[in-house]
Amino acid sequence: MLHELVHNQIGPHSAKFYRMLDQLNDECDKLIREGITGRNMPFAGDGQSLGGGRAPEDARAAALKAAEKRQQQQGIMGGGGQRLGGVSGSSPSDAVSAAQRAAAAAQW
Repeated sequence: MLHELVHNQIGPHSAKFYRMLDQLNDECDKLIREGITGRNMPFAGDGQSLGGGRAPEDARAAALKAAEKRQQQQGIMGGGGQRLGGVSGSSPSDAVSAAQRAAAAAQW
């Protein structure tokens, strides 16, 4: 991890890069020898949680409301979709056949 952290400061693997990496490794080794591992230590800050603002009940209610809205819109607009362009009932193999016929005709 220290290697990647040094890349935040110095991009290429240069002498300066490796000096900084060695310095951080030395500091890390010293802290570990002193018993300072960072585990069970408080962080400086408030500790905010992201994305946890909605209770599960609220999420279920929002999902139900969205499903009901989709159902209502489907009733108004109809379900399914329609293909735009092309010939009704044509398939990709029909297009290949047409291309082959055109290529054969171009040879004459």
